[in-house]
Amino acid sequence: MKGDRILLVDDEREVGSSIVRSLRSWSRDEGLSVVYVESGQEALEELEKSPEDWAVVVSDLQMPGIKGDELIKTIAGRWPDIVTIVLTGNMQLDRIQDFLDSGVFSFVRKPWTKERLVNDLTKAIQLHHFKRGEREVRGQTAQEISLAKEIQAQVLHLELPEDPRLLIDIHRESGAALDFNGDFLDVKRLDENRTLIVLADVSGQALQASFVTFLLKSIMDADLTLVFENRPLSPGSFTEWINRRLCGHGTTVESLFVALLVIEVDLKRELCRWVNAGQPPFVAISEGKASVASAASLPICIDKNRIYKEAELAFPAGSQLIISTDGLFQACQSIAGFGAQEYFDIVMKSMMEGLGARETADALRKRAGLGDPIEDLTMVRLLRTEAFLA
Repeated sequence: MKGDRILLVDDEREVGSSIVRSLRSWSRDEGLSVVYVESGQEALEELEKSPEDWAVVVSDLQMPGIKGDELIKTIAGRWPDIVTIVLTGNMQLDRIQDFLDSGVFSFVRKPWTKERLVNDLTKAIQLHHFKRGEREVRGQTAQEISLAKEIQAQVLHLELPEDPRLLIDIHRESGAALDFNGDFLDVKRLDENRTLIVLADVSGQALQASFVTFLLKSIMDADLTLVFENRPLSPGSFTEWINRRLCGHGTTVESLFVALLVIEVDLKRELCRWVNAGQPPFVAISEGKASVASAASLPICIDKNRIYKEAELAFPAGSQLIISTDGLFQACQSIAGFGAQEYFDIVMKSMMEGLGARETADALRKRAGLGDPIEDLTMVRLLRTEAFLA
C-alpha cells in the first residue's frame, strides 16, 4: 500500500477538509497520500498527469460541472485499475444499481465515519493491487498461484458470529497438486435472529478465481443497510445483487463459472430460506425428517438481470443442514462410481449420528475408497440448538 495515492473529490470544502484531517494519521502510518480537489474537472486533470500513481478515487455525486456519476464512468473507461468509491446521502435503488453496473466498489453514507471509510479504503487499495497484479502476471502460472494464495490469506479469514442457538462447523481442504482452494465461504449476522451463509465455488485460473472471491468478500462486507434500504434483504435479493455486481466488473460465462448457495437462517421464525445457483443439493433434517434440498437454478455471472427464486423449510430446534461445494460430490460419482442417492444416504446417516463436517467428509471418502483430497471441498454443518441468548 505504501506510496499509493487516494483522490478525494467533493465541492464542499468543509467536507473534503474534514475527511482529509480524519484520515491524516491513518494515511501517514500506511505511507499513503490523500489529495483533495473540489471538482470533477480538477480530478480528471490530476488523474491525467500520472494515472498509474492513483489507487482510489472517492467522489461526491452532486457537484457543479462534471457530476460524480460522469467522473466515475470516465474513470472506469479510461483507467480500470483505479477503484472508485461513492460518497452519498440518500440514493434511489435504481441509481445504486447503475453505479454497481459501472463497477463502483462501495458506497460510504453521509454522515461518514472514519472507521467505515478506512475499512473501505483499505479493501479498495487491495483491489487496486490485485487488478494491477492480475494484468502483470496473467499467464504466468507459478506467479498466479502465489498471488492467488496471498489474496486468500489476506481477505478470506472468517470470523463466525457467536450465537449459542446456531452452531456452525466448517471443514475445508484442497487438492494437493494445486494447494489452492477456489471455494468461498462467509457468514454474516443480519440482526439478532437472522444469519446469512454464502457458499461459492469459483472456477477458472487461480488468480481469476481469487480475484472473484475477493469481490465476494467485499460484497459481504458492504453497507447492506444502504443497499437494501428500500427493499427487503433475502437470499433472492442478495443473490441478484451479487450477480449484478460481478457482472458489473466484467465477468463473463466464457471465462468464469460461479456456483453460489445463499442460505438465511431465521431463528425467531424457525425458518430456513435459500437460493441454490449451481451448487449441489444439500441434506436437511427438519422436524425429525431427513430430505435432500435442491431447488437449483443457473449459476451467477450468466445473466445480470436474472431473477432467483427462493425455497424454504421449517428450522426448529434440532434441525440441521450439511452443505458443501461439489468437489467430493463429483469425485464420489466419477471416481468411486456410486450415485447421488448413495452420497446423500451417507450424509444423512452421519447427520443422524451427530457427526461433524470433517467426520462426514471422511465417511464419504472412506466409502468411495478415495485417498488424499482430489478437488476443493468446503463442507459446513449448521445445527439449530435449544440454547437461548442470555
